[in-house]
Amino acid sequence: TSDKLKMIEALANSVTTTWLGDSITENLVNGYIRHIDALFPDNTFTDRAVGGHTSIDMVSTQLPLAVADNAEHYVIAIGLNDIRYFNGVGGTGETTISGYLANMKTAADALKATTESLKYFGSLANLLLKA
Repeated sequence: TSDKLKMIEALANSVTTTWLGDSITENLVNGYIRHIDALFPDNTFTDRAVGGHTSIDMVSTQLPLAVADNAEHYVIAIGLNDIRYFNGVGGTGETTISGYLANMKTAADALKATTESLKYFGSLANLLLKA
């Protein structure tokens, strides 16, 4: 889609990018960051993602580190564990849809405050811009 192309173009034109997320984003053997890093060897990618994290964890542990990175671009890819741990009983990672959206808005607002050129891609990002 055009959002994916815009994101790749933004990454190609940036010098520093910080990633936040869960195991899909975490720079493991199968993590996709290593593939993007290989495409843009002159750029600095900082990986703050942690496997098993939910949006609650991202806000409390990854976000302060990401803000301190003061990167040109930030990529957030998180949410599968919010679904995985949601059992309606009150597990440690439990969040509702409204809680997830609130966590994403918290992250977006904090990151927006660090850079004038923060760009949003994807449908969730567009929703947050309107909020």
